[in-house]
Amino acid sequence: MGVIAIIVVLVWIGLLKFTPSEAKAIKL
Repeated sequence: MGVIAIIVVLVWIGLLKFTPSEAKAIKL
């Protein structure tokens, strides 16, 4: 259950950080 919780948190944080502006910054 702990491993699943960690994966969920990492994915959730990734989705929050994945914004159009930051996506453009990564492409640059």
